[in-house]
Amino acid sequence: MGNFILGIVVPLPCDDPYDYIEQAMQPYTGEGNRTDGWELLELQLSTRVSATPYAYVAADGAFHERAAEGSYPEEKAYSHRLHALTMEHLAQYGYSHFELLRQRRDEVLEPVTDWHRTWQSVTHERMYVVAFVWCHF
Repeated sequence: MGNFILGIVVPLPCDDPYDYIEQAMQPYTGEGNRTDGWELLELQLSTRVSATPYAYVAADGAFHERAAEGSYPEEKAYSHRLHALTMEHLAQYGYSHFELLRQRRDEVLEPVTDWHRTWQSVTHERMYVVAFVWCHF
């Protein structure tokens, strides 16, 4: 049993975004499909979207999924950097001064991958409503 966040791109104008979301989810819901169930988290205008979902349903109905964890070299480099920073901290301070470690880790910027760039281009090419949906499988 797991879960993921799905973005649904709702083209504008749209008379009933909630009905559109339900129709968009039908092919992916049910036994043997990508989700067992789902619930709507929130709606946002696409130009103000700050989160990147695990997968999304484009305005044309196509399902797009992120590559497997660790597939993006930027994420591997980020993970190695955090590990090295933590090991340096432990070597210098041992198991103390964790506030300093948190501060140093927060200074390392999260990576921007091809998946992030793709999602941003999709949501910024024109104005949409984006529904963030919590999916269970």
